[in-house]
Amino acid sequence: MLKRKIKINSIMTIISIIFGAIFFVSSVSAEISLSGNVYANGKYIWRGQNLGNAEATSYDLTLGFAGVNLVLFGNMDSIRDHKTTELDVTLNYGTNFGIMGISGGYTYYTFPGLEPDSSQEIYLTLVADVLLQPSISVYGDFASGNGTYILFSAGHSFDIKSATVNVGASVGYNVNQWTGSTGFSDLPISVTTIVPLGEKISLSQKVVASFSLDQTNYSNEFYGGISIAYKFF
Repeated sequence: MLKRKIKINSIMTIISIIFGAIFFVSSVSAEISLSGNVYANGKYIWRGQNLGNAEATSYDLTLGFAGVNLVLFGNMDSIRDHKTTELDVTLNYGTNFGIMGISGGYTYYTFPGLEPDSSQEIYLTLVADVLLQPSISVYGDFASGNGTYILFSAGHSFDIKSATVNVGASVGYNVNQWTGSTGFSDLPISVTTIVPLGEKISLSQKVVASFSLDQTNYSNEFYGGISIAYKFF
């Protein structure tokens, strides 16, 4: 019971820090941005792993300033009566050097009511502003996940009337992260359609086919979902 109270207090502290930062920086500069998303998905698939074979609702809130982003992410699923099963905080920074973009950061994961109940990760992403936007991301978990996940991605975007369609494909390579095995793990292919509903709000529909490259720890997954994005300022 004491451990549960400590965890709840930690989560509330994180949320208080984020919203305190919002009110502080909003009075400092016009370059600040605040946006959020709400997602409704048929499954919760994370890096090719099925973390909840049931409907899941996720949300995020991103505060940005001068290339620095503070992100709060949460997930609830119907298996646990829509209780929060994950609540994360990410701090990252991104910039460009010619056609190359680089970003990196730190994520603190919490899993209320689950074991393990937390983990930590640092990551780095490189992307080239050329045909198909190739990128590589490296995620290093140095706590409960204790391993590295590498993601190679490419994609293309095009417009159909007022909508934007994003087509993407990735290949994941897992080095012991959460699985205890090393090798190519998953190959997701996605199509996302984004429809603006106004100056600050948009609706997205996403369909994903994720193919297993590791039959021991992964399975083929087909899922989809919708999301609403809103830009506060």
